Amino acid sequence: LAASAMVTARLMFTEAVPPWVAILLGLGFGTLLGTINGAVITRLRVSPFITTLGMLSIARGLTYLFASGLQGTVASNIPMRNPVVEVMGKGYVGPIPVPVIEMTVLVIVFSLFLRYTVLGRQIYAVGSNEQAARLSGVPINLVKLFVYTVTGVLCALSGIITAGLLSTSATNAGVGSELDVIAAVVIGGASLVGGEGTITGSIIGAAIMAVLRNAFVLLQFPIYMQTITIGAVIILAVAGDQLRRRGR
Repeated sequence: LAASAMVTARLMFTEAVPPWVAILLGLGFGTLLGTINGAVITRLRVSPFITTLGMLSIARGLTYLFASGLQGTVASNIPMRNPVVEVMGKGYVGPIPVPVIEMTVLVIVFSLFLRYTVLGRQIYAVGSNEQAARLSGVPINLVKLFVYTVTGVLCALSGIITAGLLSTSATNAGVGSELDVIAAVVIGGASLVGGEGTITGSIIGAAIMAVLRNAFVLLQFPIYMQTITIGAVIILAVAGDQLRRRGR
């Protein structure tokens, strides 16, 4: 998210390429990182947790590099004052924010994709029982590679939208978001073991997390209580998922 947004902002800031090319290159950079994750996991058989955790650190370092250069000075944010990107992040179509429209389109497209396409059903099959899916002729590695690649694209898109919302590409963009994502998808009905969950459920989980955080602010909870509570929510959500699976 942060690295792709920083690539886009840096290219626009230096005016090295046209804005639309910078956006495409930013999306392409996110695609590359996602594909690398998928390749390492499927070809080198490295644990997905270790691979993505390592990429988290690499991508954050690249974000600092793109922001400050090779001299290693204190990283700073880069302005993102392009009209197209600002519309993506904080524009309106009538009374409806453009990010809401973007989210709605993505939810519809990928919900239909998961439900009605062969590849979509194969994704569920791989998550549910990888060995059974392999014996059924599902190309396990290609399915995983596709999922990680698409994840990279969507992370890059969210980074560019965030930069448009803030009119700047921040080096700390997305810090801690991975925990909110885990909580949102589990609360929304997805299983960390795989094979279960829907996109609409994840949206509901994300909404619950947003309401929870806003409630903390309105109730003036101290920051340590907010952090502790989010951690407890994640643990309880995952524990509930495990108990639910054992009860079947």
